[in-house]
Amino acid sequence: MIRLAVTLAVMAAAGVIVHDAIEIGHSATSGWHRPGLVIAGDSAAMQAGWRTLFAGGGTVAPSRNISLRLNRVAFVAAGDQRSGGFRFALTGYRTRHDSLLLEVTLTTPAPGCSVTQEITSPAIAVSVAGRTAPIGVISHERADTTRCH
Repeated sequence: MIRLAVTLAVMAAAGVIVHDAIEIGHSATSGWHRPGLVIAGDSAAMQAGWRTLFAGGGTVAPSRNISLRLNRVAFVAAGDQRSGGFRFALTGYRTRHDSLLLEVTLTTPAPGCSVTQEITSPAIAVSVAGRTAPIGVISHERADTTRCH
C-alpha cells in the first residue's frame, strides 16, 4: 500500500500552524454505503470507525499509532460502487481560512475494463493533526487504465 504523507505549513497571524494529514488505512468493502465523512475524536469513535472501515473483513491495525489527545481520525467513504476496481486514496490536502480540506481521489475502472461483479464501498482513514480545525473533503475521480486487461 502506498501511503501519502503531506505536510503543509500555513502562516497565520498567531504564528505558523502545521496541518498534517496521513492515510492510515483503506478498504474496498467498508460498511459505509453512502458517501460521507465521519470524524473520530475519541477511542470509542475510532474503534467504531475502524470496525466499519473493515466491515467486509480483513481488519488490520492502523499503519501508525494515533494519539487521540492530539489528533483526530477522518473516515472518508465513497459509498456503494457498482463493481470491483474502485479505489479511494488521500491525494493531498489544503487549508482554506480555518478549515482543513482533505483531497481524495476515487479511482474507477476505465470504460471497457473487466471488473468483478460485486458491490464495493471504498473508504479510507486519515489521521489529522490537531483537534479544532473544521475538516472538509474535496473529491476527484479518475479512470485507471493501467490495470485494464
